[in-house]
Amino acid sequence: MNIVLTIAPYVISHRVIYLERALNKDPYWGSKYLFTKNILKMVLKRFQNRIEAYEIIYKFREGNGSEVEKEKLEIMARNDLIVRIDLLPLAESLSNPEYVDIVNEIKKSTQQKNINKISSLRRRLLQEIDFPNRGDLIARLNGIMRVLTLNTYNCSMELWNSIRFTIDGQIPQFSKKLKETTLNRGTYRLRTEDLDMEINVTGVHESDIVNFSFFGGESAEILKEAIEKQHKNAFKSMDDLIEESKIAREKIENEFGLSSIEVSDESKEDKYFDDELYD
Repeated sequence: MNIVLTIAPYVISHRVIYLERALNKDPYWGSKYLFTKNILKMVLKRFQNRIEAYEIIYKFREGNGSEVEKEKLEIMARNDLIVRIDLLPLAESLSNPEYVDIVNEIKKSTQQKNINKISSLRRRLLQEIDFPNRGDLIARLNGIMRVLTLNTYNCSMELWNSIRFTIDGQIPQFSKKLKETTLNRGTYRLRTEDLDMEINVTGVHESDIVNFSFFGGESAEILKEAIEKQHKNAFKSMDDLIEESKIAREKIENEFGLSSIEVSDESKEDKYFDDELYD
């Protein structure tokens, strides 16, 4: 924090235009650095005085707030504009019994690892736009679903060309993007209301490696079952995939007479991997 308070005045004072009347008063006498430093000290002091208010808000977010704690916020609001305008209204909205109920349902379904219930709660929040603290709850549910349902696979482009049709059959809206994964290297992210998928394509040659993962609710479970049923025996270990990719690459280099050309490891990496992102 001391480093921030030392450097920040220099950074801020060169980017802010202050009111000359305030800047030229004692004890600043036109010094932007001193004026900015004093403002930062005031901000830090007020933030430290507000820490208890943030701790109370955290309890309300977790569905554990009480009337006594709300009264504390009301007292703080008399002298703190942030508490009055932002934190106190938030605490009042989070006191809603419906909000408390859904937070408790999230905790219970997470402990029970009830994916269907978690998915149902997420769909409900996606539809109820005015629900208190909605964005935070959806992000929390996304994180829980990722931990509980993440499925990751590695395969060759040749096998991926078959798997993508299995995915297409389950989720037709992915069809166009799935086609693109066979044409360009890069990272592709595909989403529905109930499923989140990421596909990493290292190359479009049949021996190049494709990594894909997905998580979600019922759709993710159905997709997993379809992939396992139709392609389980075709998957290979990562070591085997790397070896096959290496052999195929060497074969191509020999065909084009490139085997005798010295190429640095960094150049090879740039050739076979890029940072393109398709969302």
